[in-house]
Amino acid sequence: MLLTLVIIMMIITLFLYYGCKQSILSPAIAFMAPFSFATLYLLINTSRWNVVLELDTLLVIVGGSLCFLLGNLFVSLVCGINKGNRKEYIEKTNYQNDNNINISKVILIIGLGVELFCLLYCLKAIISVVHRYGHYGNLSYLIYKYRNLNIYTTENISLGSLGDLFYSFATSIGYVWGNIFVKKILYNNKIDILLLLNIIISLITCLIKGGRQSAIQMILACFVMYLMLYLESRKVKKIPIKKLIKYILIGMGGLASFQVLGSILGRTVQADFNQYLAVYFAGGIRNLNEYLKGFSTKADVFGKMSFIYLNNYIGNKFHNEKLIYPLDLPYLSANGHNSGNIYTTFYAYIYDFGYIGVVILPLIMGAISMFVFTRVKRNITKKQKLVNLSLILYGYMFYLLFFSFFSNKFYEGILSLGFFKRMFIWIVATFLLNHIEIKGTKVKFSIRV
Repeated sequence: MLLTLVIIMMIITLFLYYGCKQSILSPAIAFMAPFSFATLYLLINTSRWNVVLELDTLLVIVGGSLCFLLGNLFVSLVCGINKGNRKEYIEKTNYQNDNNINISKVILIIGLGVELFCLLYCLKAIISVVHRYGHYGNLSYLIYKYRNLNIYTTENISLGSLGDLFYSFATSIGYVWGNIFVKKILYNNKIDILLLLNIIISLITCLIKGGRQSAIQMILACFVMYLMLYLESRKVKKIPIKKLIKYILIGMGGLASFQVLGSILGRTVQADFNQYLAVYFAGGIRNLNEYLKGFSTKADVFGKMSFIYLNNYIGNKFHNEKLIYPLDLPYLSANGHNSGNIYTTFYAYIYDFGYIGVVILPLIMGAISMFVFTRVKRNITKKQKLVNLSLILYGYMFYLLFFSFFSNKFYEGILSLGFFKRMFIWIVATFLLNHIEIKGTKVKFSIRV
Protein backbone atom coordinates (compact mmCIF):
# COMPACT_ATOMS: atom_id res chain seq x y z
CA MET A 1 0.00 0.00 0.00
CA LEU A 2 2.85 2.39 0.81
CA LEU A 3 4.51 1.71 -2.54
CA THR A 4 1.18 2.46 -4.23
CA LEU A 5 1.00 5.80 -2.41
CA VAL A 6 4.56 6.67 -3.48
CA ILE A 7 3.81 5.85 -7.12
CA ILE A 8 0.55 7.84 -7.15
CA MET A 9 2.12 10.92 -5.55
CA MET A 10 5.14 10.78 -7.88
CA ILE A 11 2.92 10.42 -10.97
CA ILE A 12 0.78 13.40 -9.93
CA THR A 13 3.86 15.56 -9.25
CA LEU A 14 5.57 14.65 -12.52
CA PHE A 15 2.34 15.15 -14.45
CA LEU A 16 1.97 18.63 -12.95
CA TYR A 17 5.55 19.58 -13.81
CA TYR A 18 5.90 18.06 -17.27
CA GLY A 19 2.32 17.48 -18.44
CA CYS A 20 0.76 20.69 -17.16
CA LYS A 21 4.06 22.65 -17.37
CA GLN A 22 3.63 23.93 -13.83
CA SER A 23 6.38 26.19 -12.55
CA ILE A 24 8.58 24.70 -9.85
CA LEU A 25 7.45 27.68 -7.73
CA SER A 26 3.71 27.17 -8.27
CA PRO A 27 1.48 26.23 -5.31
CA ALA A 28 0.81 22.82 -6.87
CA ILE A 29 4.51 21.86 -6.95
CA ALA A 30 5.20 23.54 -3.59
CA PHE A 31 2.57 21.28 -2.00
CA MET A 32 2.97 18.05 -3.96
CA ALA A 33 6.76 17.69 -4.36
CA PRO A 34 7.62 17.66 -0.62
CA PHE A 35 4.70 15.32 0.11
CA SER A 36 5.94 12.97 -2.61
CA PHE A 37 9.45 13.04 -1.17
CA ALA A 38 8.05 12.36 2.32
CA THR A 39 6.21 9.25 1.10
CA LEU A 40 9.39 8.03 -0.61
CA TYR A 41 11.44 8.66 2.54
CA LEU A 42 8.90 6.70 4.59
CA LEU A 43 9.17 3.81 2.12
CA ILE A 44 12.96 3.82 2.56
CA ASN A 45 12.51 3.78 6.35
CA THR A 46 9.62 1.28 6.52
CA SER A 47 11.56 -1.20 8.65
CA ARG A 48 12.42 1.47 11.21
CA TRP A 49 8.83 1.66 12.46
CA ASN A 50 7.39 -1.54 10.87
CA VAL A 51 4.98 0.62 8.87
CA VAL A 52 1.91 -1.02 7.34
CA LEU A 53 0.04 1.72 5.54
CA GLU A 54 -3.73 1.78 5.94
CA LEU A 55 -6.05 2.33 2.99
CA ASP A 56 -7.57 5.29 4.88
CA THR A 57 -4.15 6.98 4.99
CA LEU A 58 -3.66 6.56 1.25
CA LEU A 59 -7.14 7.95 0.52
CA VAL A 60 -6.65 10.90 2.89
CA ILE A 61 -3.29 11.95 1.42
CA VAL A 62 -4.22 11.41 -2.23
CA GLY A 63 -7.76 12.75 -1.83
CA GLY A 64 -6.66 15.79 0.17
CA SER A 65 -3.92 16.54 -2.37
CA LEU A 66 -6.38 16.35 -5.26
CA CYS A 67 -8.76 18.70 -3.43
CA PHE A 68 -5.88 21.16 -3.01
CA LEU A 69 -5.15 20.92 -6.75
CA LEU A 70 -8.84 21.40 -7.50
CA GLY A 71 -8.73 24.70 -5.59
CA ASN A 72 -5.68 25.66 -7.69
CA LEU A 73 -7.48 24.76 -10.90
CA PHE A 74 -10.63 26.71 -10.03
CA VAL A 75 -8.71 29.94 -9.42
CA SER A 76 -6.55 29.34 -12.52
CA LEU A 77 -9.66 29.06 -14.68
CA VAL A 78 -11.24 32.17 -13.17
CA CYS A 79 -8.06 34.24 -13.40
CA GLY A 80 -7.28 32.83 -16.84
CA ILE A 81 -10.02 35.05 -18.26
CA ASN A 82 -7.63 38.01 -17.91
CA LYS A 83 -4.53 36.38 -19.43
CA GLY A 84 -4.73 38.63 -22.45
CA ASN A 85 -4.76 41.71 -20.22
CA ARG A 86 -1.61 40.52 -18.44
CA LYS A 87 0.22 40.02 -21.76
CA GLU A 88 -0.76 43.49 -22.89
CA TYR A 89 0.36 44.93 -19.56
CA ILE A 90 3.78 43.25 -19.77
CA GLU A 91 4.30 44.65 -23.26
CA LYS A 92 3.44 48.13 -22.03
CA THR A 93 5.81 48.03 -19.06
CA ASN A 94 8.70 46.71 -21.17
CA TYR A 95 11.19 47.28 -18.37
CA GLN A 96 14.91 46.80 -18.83
CA ASN A 97 16.98 44.63 -16.52
CA ASP A 98 19.68 47.26 -16.19
CA ASN A 99 17.46 49.60 -14.14
CA ASN A 100 19.17 50.16 -10.79
CA ILE A 101 17.56 49.28 -7.48
CA ASN A 102 18.44 52.03 -5.03
CA ILE A 103 17.72 52.43 -1.34
CA SER A 104 19.20 55.10 0.91
CA LYS A 105 22.00 54.04 3.26
CA VAL A 106 20.40 56.27 5.89
CA ILE A 107 17.28 54.10 5.85
CA LEU A 108 19.34 50.92 6.13
CA ILE A 109 21.45 52.25 9.03
CA ILE A 110 18.33 53.40 10.88
CA GLY A 111 16.71 50.02 10.19
CA LEU A 112 19.75 48.17 11.51
CA GLY A 113 19.78 50.24 14.70
CA VAL A 114 16.07 49.70 15.31
CA GLU A 115 16.39 45.94 14.71
CA LEU A 116 19.34 45.63 17.11
CA PHE A 117 17.35 47.47 19.77
CA CYS A 118 14.36 45.17 19.20
CA LEU A 119 16.57 42.08 19.41
CA LEU A 120 18.16 43.12 22.72
CA TYR A 121 14.82 44.19 24.22
CA CYS A 122 13.19 40.87 23.29
CA LEU A 123 16.13 38.85 24.64
CA LYS A 124 15.87 40.67 27.97
CA ALA A 125 12.10 40.02 28.06
CA ILE A 126 12.55 36.30 27.31
CA ILE A 127 15.15 35.92 30.06
CA SER A 128 12.82 37.69 32.52
CA VAL A 129 9.91 35.38 31.63
CA VAL A 130 11.97 32.21 32.06
CA HIS A 131 13.44 33.45 35.36
CA ARG A 132 9.88 34.06 36.58
CA TYR A 133 9.20 30.33 36.22
CA GLY A 134 12.33 29.40 38.15
CA HIS A 135 14.69 28.48 35.30
CA TYR A 136 18.28 29.73 35.28
CA GLY A 137 21.28 28.93 33.15
CA ASN A 138 23.09 29.98 29.99
CA LEU A 139 21.33 31.71 27.12
CA SER A 140 20.91 28.51 25.09
CA TYR A 141 19.18 26.78 28.03
CA LEU A 142 16.90 29.74 28.73
CA ILE A 143 15.82 29.92 25.06
CA TYR A 144 15.04 26.19 25.16
CA LYS A 145 12.95 26.57 28.32
CA TYR A 146 11.05 29.50 26.83
CA ARG A 147 10.18 27.38 23.80
CA ASN A 148 8.86 24.59 26.04
CA LEU A 149 6.70 27.03 27.98
CA ASN A 150 5.41 28.45 24.72
CA ILE A 151 4.49 25.11 23.10
CA TYR A 152 3.53 22.74 25.88
CA THR A 153 1.73 24.98 28.39
CA THR A 154 -1.01 27.57 28.39
CA GLU A 155 0.96 29.87 30.69
CA ASN A 156 1.06 33.56 29.84
CA ILE A 157 4.59 34.01 28.49
CA SER A 158 4.01 37.20 26.56
CA LEU A 159 7.01 39.48 26.14
CA GLY A 160 4.74 42.38 27.04
CA SER A 161 2.95 44.63 24.57
CA LEU A 162 6.18 46.39 23.57
CA GLY A 163 8.21 43.18 23.42
CA ASP A 164 5.63 41.46 21.20
CA LEU A 165 5.49 44.50 18.93
CA PHE A 166 9.30 44.70 18.67
CA TYR A 167 9.55 40.97 17.96
CA SER A 168 6.90 41.19 15.22
CA PHE A 169 8.65 44.17 13.63
CA ALA A 170 12.16 42.67 13.69
CA THR A 171 11.05 39.29 12.30
CA SER A 172 8.75 40.81 9.64
CA ILE A 173 10.96 43.55 8.25
CA GLY A 174 13.52 40.92 7.19
CA TYR A 175 11.19 39.85 4.36
CA VAL A 176 11.13 43.43 3.07
CA TRP A 177 14.91 43.71 3.19
CA GLY A 178 15.10 40.29 1.52
CA ASN A 179 12.89 41.47 -1.34
CA ILE A 180 15.19 44.44 -2.00
CA PHE A 181 18.34 42.34 -1.46
CA VAL A 182 17.48 39.78 -4.16
CA LYS A 183 16.52 42.56 -6.58
CA LYS A 184 19.91 44.18 -6.06
CA ILE A 185 21.63 40.86 -6.79
CA LEU A 186 19.61 40.34 -9.97
CA TYR A 187 19.43 43.86 -11.39
CA ASN A 188 22.51 45.59 -9.91
CA ASN A 189 24.69 42.46 -9.75
CA LYS A 190 25.64 43.56 -6.25
CA ILE A 191 25.52 42.18 -2.70
CA ASP A 192 24.53 45.06 -0.43
CA ILE A 193 26.28 44.52 2.92
CA LEU A 194 23.96 46.81 4.89
CA LEU A 195 20.92 45.00 3.57
CA LEU A 196 22.53 41.66 4.39
CA LEU A 197 23.26 42.79 7.96
CA ASN A 198 19.63 43.84 8.38
CA ILE A 199 18.49 40.40 7.19
CA ILE A 200 20.92 38.61 9.52
CA ILE A 201 19.68 40.54 12.59
CA SER A 202 16.11 39.69 11.58
CA LEU A 203 17.05 36.00 11.29
CA ILE A 204 18.73 36.01 14.71
CA THR A 205 15.60 37.55 16.21
CA CYS A 206 13.57 34.71 14.66
CA LEU A 207 15.68 32.22 16.61
CA ILE A 208 15.54 33.71 20.11
CA LYS A 209 12.20 32.04 20.96
CA GLY A 210 13.81 28.63 20.45
CA GLY A 211 12.25 27.69 17.12
CA ARG A 212 14.05 27.32 13.83
CA GLN A 213 11.05 27.39 11.55
CA SER A 214 10.51 31.15 11.32
CA ALA A 215 14.16 31.64 10.32
CA ILE A 216 13.92 28.85 7.73
CA GLN A 217 10.69 30.41 6.47
CA MET A 218 12.38 33.77 5.89
CA ILE A 219 15.36 32.18 4.10
CA LEU A 220 13.06 30.11 1.89
CA ALA A 221 10.90 33.17 1.16
CA CYS A 222 13.97 35.14 0.02
CA PHE A 223 15.01 32.20 -2.16
CA VAL A 224 11.54 31.98 -3.74
CA MET A 225 11.49 35.74 -4.36
CA TYR A 226 14.90 35.49 -6.04
CA LEU A 227 13.84 32.62 -8.31
CA MET A 228 10.55 34.25 -9.32
CA LEU A 229 12.33 37.47 -10.22
CA TYR A 230 15.05 35.52 -11.99
CA LEU A 231 12.57 33.62 -14.18
CA GLU A 232 10.61 36.75 -15.00
CA SER A 233 13.64 38.93 -15.74
CA ARG A 234 15.23 36.27 -17.96
CA LYS A 235 11.90 35.54 -19.68
CA VAL A 236 12.28 31.81 -19.04
CA LYS A 237 9.87 29.29 -17.53
CA LYS A 238 12.30 26.80 -16.02
CA ILE A 239 15.45 27.00 -13.95
CA PRO A 240 18.59 25.77 -15.77
CA ILE A 241 19.74 22.31 -14.62
CA LYS A 242 23.13 23.58 -13.40
CA LYS A 243 21.48 26.21 -11.22
CA LEU A 244 18.93 23.69 -9.95
CA ILE A 245 21.69 21.26 -8.92
CA LYS A 246 23.52 24.09 -7.16
CA TYR A 247 20.38 25.05 -5.23
CA ILE A 248 19.75 21.42 -4.25
CA LEU A 249 23.31 21.15 -2.91
CA ILE A 250 22.81 24.36 -0.93
CA GLY A 251 19.57 22.92 0.45
CA MET A 252 21.37 19.73 1.49
CA GLY A 253 23.96 21.86 3.26
CA GLY A 254 21.14 23.61 5.09
CA LEU A 255 19.73 20.25 6.16
CA ALA A 256 23.10 19.20 7.47
CA SER A 257 23.19 22.28 9.73
CA PHE A 258 19.60 21.81 10.96
CA GLN A 259 20.54 19.37 13.71
CA VAL A 260 23.49 21.52 14.80
CA LEU A 261 21.26 24.58 15.03
CA GLY A 262 18.87 22.63 17.27
CA SER A 263 21.75 21.85 19.64
CA ILE A 264 22.76 25.52 19.74
CA LEU A 265 19.19 26.41 20.73
CA GLY A 266 19.36 24.02 23.69
CA ARG A 267 17.71 20.90 22.28
CA THR A 268 19.12 17.52 23.27
CA VAL A 269 19.58 15.44 20.13
CA GLN A 270 20.37 11.74 20.69
CA ALA A 271 19.51 10.37 17.24
CA ASP A 272 22.01 10.06 14.41
CA PHE A 273 21.57 12.24 11.33
CA ASN A 274 19.57 9.66 9.33
CA GLN A 275 17.21 9.04 12.26
CA TYR A 276 16.83 12.78 12.67
CA LEU A 277 15.83 13.25 9.03
CA ALA A 278 13.56 10.21 9.13
CA VAL A 279 11.50 11.76 11.93
CA TYR A 280 11.21 15.12 10.19
CA PHE A 281 10.50 13.86 6.67
CA ALA A 282 8.71 10.54 7.21
CA GLY A 283 7.39 10.76 10.76
CA GLY A 284 4.35 12.84 9.82
CA ILE A 285 2.82 10.29 7.45
CA ARG A 286 3.71 7.40 9.79
CA ASN A 287 2.02 9.15 12.73
CA LEU A 288 -1.02 10.09 10.65
CA ASN A 289 -1.31 6.41 9.71
CA GLU A 290 -1.34 5.44 13.40
CA TYR A 291 -3.90 8.11 14.23
CA LEU A 292 -6.28 6.96 11.50
CA LYS A 293 -6.33 3.37 12.75
CA GLY A 294 -8.93 4.22 15.35
CA PHE A 295 -9.62 7.93 15.20
CA SER A 296 -12.71 9.81 16.26
CA THR A 297 -13.18 13.55 15.97
CA LYS A 298 -12.02 14.96 19.30
CA ALA A 299 -12.70 18.63 18.83
CA ASP A 300 -14.96 20.21 21.46
CA VAL A 301 -14.14 23.62 19.96
CA PHE A 302 -14.68 24.65 16.34
CA GLY A 303 -11.38 24.25 14.47
CA LYS A 304 -9.58 23.23 17.67
CA MET A 305 -6.37 22.13 15.93
CA SER A 306 -6.87 23.77 12.52
CA PHE A 307 -7.43 27.28 13.86
CA ILE A 308 -5.63 26.97 17.20
CA TYR A 309 -3.80 30.30 17.21
CA LEU A 310 -6.90 32.24 16.22
CA ASN A 311 -8.90 30.46 18.93
CA ASN A 312 -6.17 31.08 21.53
CA TYR A 313 -6.15 34.79 20.68
CA ILE A 314 -9.94 35.07 20.95
CA GLY A 315 -9.85 33.13 24.24
CA ASN A 316 -7.22 35.42 25.75
CA LYS A 317 -8.90 38.55 24.41
CA PHE A 318 -12.36 37.72 25.75
CA HIS A 319 -11.28 35.61 28.75
CA ASN A 320 -12.82 32.42 27.39
CA GLU A 321 -10.89 29.58 29.06
CA LYS A 322 -12.36 27.01 26.69
CA LEU A 323 -10.47 28.58 23.79
CA ILE A 324 -7.11 28.56 25.59
CA TYR A 325 -5.44 25.19 25.07
CA PRO A 326 -2.19 23.68 23.74
CA LEU A 327 -1.70 21.57 20.62
CA ASP A 328 -2.72 17.93 21.00
CA LEU A 329 0.28 16.27 19.36
CA PRO A 330 1.38 13.22 21.37
CA TYR A 331 4.84 11.79 20.73
CA LEU A 332 4.81 8.34 19.13
CA SER A 333 7.37 5.60 18.71
CA ALA A 334 7.54 2.05 17.39
CA ASN A 335 10.09 -0.71 17.21
CA GLY A 336 12.28 1.22 19.62
CA HIS A 337 12.46 4.27 17.36
CA ASN A 338 10.91 7.67 17.98
CA SER A 339 8.69 9.11 15.22
CA GLY A 340 8.15 12.49 16.84
CA ASN A 341 4.92 14.43 17.24
CA ILE A 342 4.28 15.57 13.67
CA TYR A 343 1.19 14.35 11.79
CA THR A 344 0.99 16.21 8.43
CA THR A 345 -1.52 18.95 7.71
CA PHE A 346 -4.39 16.46 7.31
CA TYR A 347 -4.33 15.44 10.98
CA ALA A 348 -5.77 18.77 12.12
CA TYR A 349 -8.54 18.69 9.51
CA ILE A 350 -9.66 15.19 10.49
CA TYR A 351 -9.26 15.90 14.20
CA ASP A 352 -11.68 18.83 13.89
CA PHE A 353 -14.08 17.95 11.09
CA GLY A 354 -13.62 14.28 10.20
CA TYR A 355 -13.06 13.26 6.60
CA ILE A 356 -15.09 16.20 5.26
CA GLY A 357 -12.29 18.44 6.54
CA VAL A 358 -9.87 16.73 4.12
CA VAL A 359 -12.09 17.95 1.28
CA ILE A 360 -12.98 21.49 2.33
CA LEU A 361 -9.82 22.86 3.98
CA PRO A 362 -7.32 21.79 1.26
CA LEU A 363 -9.73 23.16 -1.35
CA ILE A 364 -9.73 26.58 0.35
CA MET A 365 -5.95 26.43 0.85
CA GLY A 366 -5.44 25.66 -2.84
CA ALA A 367 -7.70 28.52 -3.93
CA ILE A 368 -6.06 31.11 -1.64
CA SER A 369 -2.49 30.15 -2.54
CA MET A 370 -3.24 30.13 -6.27
CA PHE A 371 -4.89 33.55 -6.04
CA VAL A 372 -1.79 35.03 -4.38
CA PHE A 373 0.49 33.29 -6.91
CA THR A 374 -1.56 34.74 -9.77
CA ARG A 375 -1.28 38.21 -8.26
CA VAL A 376 2.49 37.82 -8.09
CA LYS A 377 2.72 36.76 -11.73
CA ARG A 378 0.76 39.84 -12.76
CA ASN A 379 2.58 42.35 -10.57
CA ILE A 380 6.13 41.03 -10.72
CA THR A 381 6.88 42.98 -13.89
CA LYS A 382 6.53 46.25 -11.93
CA LYS A 383 10.24 46.19 -11.19
CA GLN A 384 10.37 49.94 -10.74
CA LYS A 385 8.69 49.35 -7.39
CA LEU A 386 11.35 48.97 -4.74
CA VAL A 387 9.23 46.51 -2.72
CA ASN A 388 6.65 44.09 -4.09
CA LEU A 389 4.09 43.21 -1.39
CA SER A 390 2.43 40.31 -3.22
CA LEU A 391 5.83 38.71 -3.85
CA ILE A 392 6.67 38.93 -0.13
CA LEU A 393 3.31 37.39 0.76
CA TYR A 394 3.78 34.48 -1.63
CA GLY A 395 7.34 33.90 -0.40
CA TYR A 396 5.91 33.66 3.13
CA MET A 397 3.09 31.40 1.97
CA PHE A 398 5.36 29.10 -0.07
CA TYR A 399 6.89 27.78 3.16
CA LEU A 400 3.42 27.03 4.58
CA LEU A 401 2.60 24.95 1.51
CA PHE A 402 6.03 23.30 1.30
CA PHE A 403 5.86 21.97 4.87
CA SER A 404 2.29 20.68 4.70
CA PHE A 405 3.75 17.16 4.90
CA PHE A 406 5.01 18.18 8.35
CA SER A 407 2.02 19.82 10.06
CA ASN A 408 -0.88 22.26 9.67
CA LYS A 409 1.40 25.12 8.67
CA PHE A 410 -1.01 26.94 6.36
CA TYR A 411 -3.90 27.71 8.70
CA GLU A 412 -1.60 28.14 11.69
CA GLY A 413 0.41 30.58 9.59
CA ILE A 414 -2.38 32.79 8.25
CA LEU A 415 -5.12 32.57 10.90
CA SER A 416 -3.18 34.13 13.73
CA LEU A 417 -2.60 37.54 15.26
CA GLY A 418 1.07 37.22 14.34
CA PHE A 419 0.24 37.05 10.63
CA PHE A 420 -2.01 40.11 10.76
CA LYS A 421 0.77 42.02 12.53
CA ARG A 422 3.18 40.95 9.78
CA MET A 423 0.80 42.06 7.07
CA PHE A 424 0.37 45.46 8.71
CA ILE A 425 4.15 45.91 9.00
CA TRP A 426 4.68 44.78 5.38
CA ILE A 427 2.00 47.14 4.06
CA VAL A 428 3.36 50.15 5.97
CA ALA A 429 7.00 49.37 5.08
CA THR A 430 6.11 48.79 1.42
CA PHE A 431 4.24 52.08 1.20
CA LEU A 432 7.01 54.09 2.87
CA LEU A 433 9.88 52.52 0.93
CA ASN A 434 8.04 52.83 -2.37
CA HIS A 435 7.12 56.48 -1.84
CA ILE A 436 9.87 58.07 0.24
CA GLU A 437 13.38 58.79 -1.00
CA ILE A 438 16.23 60.16 1.13
CA LYS A 439 19.13 61.88 -0.60
CA GLY A 440 21.63 63.42 1.76
CA THR A 441 19.61 65.59 4.15
CA LYS A 442 16.63 65.84 1.80
CA VAL A 443 13.53 63.68 2.19
CA LYS A 444 11.40 63.42 -0.93
CA PHE A 445 7.91 61.95 -1.18
CA SER A 446 7.13 60.52 -4.58
CA ILE A 447 4.62 58.23 -6.22
CA ARG A 448 6.28 55.28 -7.99
CA VAL A 449 3.91 53.94 -10.63
